[in-house]
Amino acid sequence: MSEQPGRPAGRRRVDAIAPSGLSRSMVLAIVVPVVAVLAALLTNHEPVPAAAPVAPTEAPLTSLQLPCPSAPRGEIGLGTVQADTRGGISLHLGGAKRDAKVDSNQVTWIAEPDPTVADGRQGMAPGLLATRFDDRRAAAVECHAPRPDTWFTGVGAASIHSSTLQLINPDSGPAIADVTVLSSHGVLAVNGLRGLTVPGGTVTTIDLSEQAPSRSELAVHVAVARGRLGVSLLDSFTERTSTADWISPQFEPSLVNTIVGVPTGSGTRTLVVANPTDDEARVQVKVIGAQSTFAPEGFDEISVPPQSVLVRNVDSIIGTAQTRDAVGLLVTSSQPVTASVRSLVHDELSSAVAVPAFSHAGLVVPDGDATLVVAAPDEAGSAQVTAYSAGGKLLLDRRIAAKKLTGATLALPAHTAYVLVSSTTATLHGAVRIDSARGEITLPLGDAVTSGLIPALQAVN
Repeated sequence: MSEQPGRPAGRRRVDAIAPSGLSRSMVLAIVVPVVAVLAALLTNHEPVPAAAPVAPTEAPLTSLQLPCPSAPRGEIGLGTVQADTRGGISLHLGGAKRDAKVDSNQVTWIAEPDPTVADGRQGMAPGLLATRFDDRRAAAVECHAPRPDTWFTGVGAASIHSSTLQLINPDSGPAIADVTVLSSHGVLAVNGLRGLTVPGGTVTTIDLSEQAPSRSELAVHVAVARGRLGVSLLDSFTERTSTADWISPQFEPSLVNTIVGVPTGSGTRTLVVANPTDDEARVQVKVIGAQSTFAPEGFDEISVPPQSVLVRNVDSIIGTAQTRDAVGLLVTSSQPVTASVRSLVHDELSSAVAVPAFSHAGLVVPDGDATLVVAAPDEAGSAQVTAYSAGGKLLLDRRIAAKKLTGATLALPAHTAYVLVSSTTATLHGAVRIDSARGEITLPLGDAVTSGLIPALQAVN
């Protein structure tokens, strides 16, 4: 076969040798769609669904640390909610360590002015209790296990009304926290309170009147980003006389805040509400009485701006309600908020904060006339109450009950040093109000820590 004229020798057109007589355009028409389909199958496959989150499992508690703040000439009362338990714990922070014995239904008193950590191990960890007392004045606070978030509402940072924050690191490694301060004008820009590092085994004390001076009522949020911290806040007034008390913590904002244990007697009472959200909160305040929960006359719905604090004097509604056996306030809101009532009764400072429902609570009680106060804002509930002397003598064993949207009180016997309150319905909110020789104290009831949570491990596909 001879070469065609005009074509170089040794070269042929591709379509001249295409199989089965297919042209180049026909080949491309077939190959390109096939490649596109294969590419789509490889790149647009259905995503593998993510594994559903698995709740952590509950496990026996083998270690519990309860950081306690400092108090000059102060004491720490130790107890346990466990029955038939006797053993030893240690008190330490950093270096020196001391031992203490803890028995069921008894109170062990330890003279300790410095900040410390009540450390229970193995069988002494579940249900360990510790309460800090200041012998110089009517002031007490429960020592809480470290939490990632802690709120304090009704805080001061001025010359007359001031507060001191203590951060205790119970571990050997450093802890890092961010402290946010809300005022009536919004979030305060405070240098030095973001990324705050607390070395292991130490305490950091922050005077808010120096770090965040303000004449506004404040709320403080401590968020722990690394490690663990025990957080406490001591509030003080120095107007006519010098008085101080710890503000008990609230661990998360809520749409419904139940405040019980507001002191009785003549004085002033101030409701403080903090709104940490980005939306305005519409807040309603009702009085919880022995027969019903009712909206007080002349106390309309209040609005709390975003990331702000609002203050209302509640002398009129508390004073009127006291003649009806009021036990506290029910604060409901369109956005999650925190709330507290600060009282200056007989020139002594006391704070009552919003408390969650409890199931099995124990409390070491200071000397004075003690009254158990419970409220049932959701549904009716009852609880078994047992009270003991410091030496373990049974002083009281009876039930307390409250109908839905009502409250109830129970006077505890003289010399009560330890009280155990157990509810099977978990619908009661409670506190113990103590009228001591130096003034009134309110200690909220909360569930004792009796078990731990182990995160669930998930397989990775």
